Amino acid sequence: MQEPFTIKREGQTVSKRRRAKGAEKRLFPNGPSQKSQKGEHSMTGQAEENLLQIFSRGLRDILGPAVKQCTELQEIRLRSGRPLLVRAGGREYAVGEGGELLSAVSETGPERGGTGRALVVSQREIEETLECAARYSLYAFEDELRQGFLTVAGGHRIGVAGRAVTDGSRVKAIKPVTCLNVRVARQIRGCSDSVLPYLIDRDRGELYPVLILSPPCCGKTTLLRDLVRKISDGCGYMEGKTVGIVDERSEIAACFQGIAQNDVGMRSDVLDGCPKAQGMMMLIRSMAPQVLAVDEIGGREDLEALRYAAGCGCSLIATAHGTSYQDVEAKPAFRELFRDRLFERILVLSGRRGPGTVEQILDGRGRDVCFNKTGGDSPCDHLLQCNGGRDGGASVGAAGPVKAHSRAGDPPEGGNPVCQCAAGGRI
Repeated sequence: MQEPFTIKREGQTVSKRRRAKGAEKRLFPNGPSQKSQKGEHSMTGQAEENLLQIFSRGLRDILGPAVKQCTELQEIRLRSGRPLLVRAGGREYAVGEGGELLSAVSETGPERGGTGRALVVSQREIEETLECAARYSLYAFEDELRQGFLTVAGGHRIGVAGRAVTDGSRVKAIKPVTCLNVRVARQIRGCSDSVLPYLIDRDRGELYPVLILSPPCCGKTTLLRDLVRKISDGCGYMEGKTVGIVDERSEIAACFQGIAQNDVGMRSDVLDGCPKAQGMMMLIRSMAPQVLAVDEIGGREDLEALRYAAGCGCSLIATAHGTSYQDVEAKPAFRELFRDRLFERILVLSGRRGPGTVEQILDGRGRDVCFNKTGGDSPCDHLLQCNGGRDGGASVGAAGPVKAHSRAGDPPEGGNPVCQCAAGGRI
């Protein structure tokens, strides 16, 4: 029998059995079949009830048992005339007519061990679900729906697709709506603990400008949210900072009727539903943030606004879609930002071992701060070891991960915790 190991989270200790080697090297450790403490990855009874209220009456009874089987529920997809699908722990399942989870489905039916028949969603159920989600006031969500989504109580975000009604280049409406993607709001408190020491200049007690890169659904917004909370409330590495959050698509704070549904910290000011470039300018002029956070930058206007914010003395935290540093650097606008070293820390995430797999932590020149150079394509196996998560390293505290680097010597006196493990080398 393999020996147990311990996962430490804020105010909570959860004993588990050690899984296969490498399965723990993630910011979000639980897999789809692992049981977890309530409040971590599974949903409380009230949260389940609130989520189910989004759906039509007919779908609630079927989704209820399915939701209870998922400890890391990510999204629920409805497509007219197609099977009802859920994604949990990075895997996709079909929902059977009795609420059971089926391994997968194809055009002809269940595959790979499925024992039931997948439920096919009707157009009427999609329309009823949209009405329920909007509390029978769709007109109140017209502006959001034109952008392809709406945010509901609990912070859940519903993406919509169908036939776009246009007026020139402007989308007036989406009618009929034939596809819904309910992205389940989940906060994973403490998921940034493993990387936070690498993002702070501890000599000055200030945050480095940070860019988080990852493909979709690999944890960049979840990590951003927890970083914002930590920075706003303060942590062992620095005092709390005033944070301005531009939440154009209501994914960070998940505001509903202007009130943040997610915990983004006591010193955070949220500008919800505002275009990123415009919102950054507004917050700088009106709220004087010390740190500015924005999700999914990409347009040239966004990048110019970031450049302006950096010139005003704000520290930056931003995310962008990309599979690697080289992938993003190939885009002309980003190449200019990297050339000017607008970001001093660049995190690269993937979903290769599940959402939140840390592939690299780079400095502003694209050099490795923490990366496995021992061969192969494994992500940094020592990142969580050095930061004391789950493999016997030192716990992260005021001293940071310094003592955990004893195999290759401690950092220089007063230095920052760049990786010095045998695998990671040193800048």
